[in-house]
Order: sequence, then C-alpha cells, then structure tokens
Amino acid sequence: MVTNDTSALVAHIRARNAKTEAWVAEDPANRWAGLLVDDPAHWAAYGITTPEQFDHYLLVCDVYEGTRSVFGYKPSWAAINAMTTAELEAESATLSRMAREDVEREAREEREHAAAVAAAMTPKAFTLGDLFPALG
Repeated sequence: MVTNDTSALVAHIRARNAKTEAWVAEDPANRWAGLLVDDPAHWAAYGITTPEQFDHYLLVCDVYEGTRSVFGYKPSWAAINAMTTAELEAESATLSRMAREDVEREAREEREHAAAVAAAMTPKAFTLGDLFPALG
C-alpha cells in the first residue's frame, strides 16, 4: 500500500537519483555512480517510510563508513543510529575533514620520501681529500 509518506519517500529518492544521473551526464566518460533503490517496500523493511528517516539512514551509513575509514574500526550501529540528524551532520563533517587531512599528509609524506630518495641517489663529485681530510 502506498501512503502519502511513502509517495514522498519515493519522490525524494527519485529526485536524488535524478541529481546523480545529471552529475554523471556532465562527464560520462569519467563518472559513474549507482542509484538508490526507490521501491518503498525495500525501505519499509528497514523501518524507513519518510524522506526524513531516509536522510537520517544515509547519514548513519556515512558516519559508520567514515569512522571505519578514518579510524579503522566498525563503530556501534545502534549508537550512531541513536544520534540526531544534527549530530550526524557534525560528525560527518568532522570525519570528512579528518579523511582529507589524512590524504594530504600521506601525499606530503610521499613527496618528501621521493625527494629524499632522489637526493640520496644523486651522485656527487668528490675528491680523495674530501673522503680523507688527513691526506689533504
């Protein structure tokens, strides 16, 4: 049975999918994305019947995966699911910032390592006097 809430949910999901499809269409040779299931029965099995519940669920997923990516462990789903939408948004922003900082740090370390290897592998001219100052 389709109710007003589930109709709103389906419309909400389809609007998100349309944005995703438009984003892919801007550069189809270099972009790919999956679409969200828009079957209300699928989401009802998760206890989701409204756009607000759906958005909350996606934020919970983002924070769960973000925590796993940044810290390397799987957090408690129940604890994250109990957070408010505002708390989830703040946590997601923090995790995104931390992930960006990790990527930047790793890139900087790789550049520094490459420069050190290049410097170590660059031959330098020397004399015997440089090697044995007492002979000079």
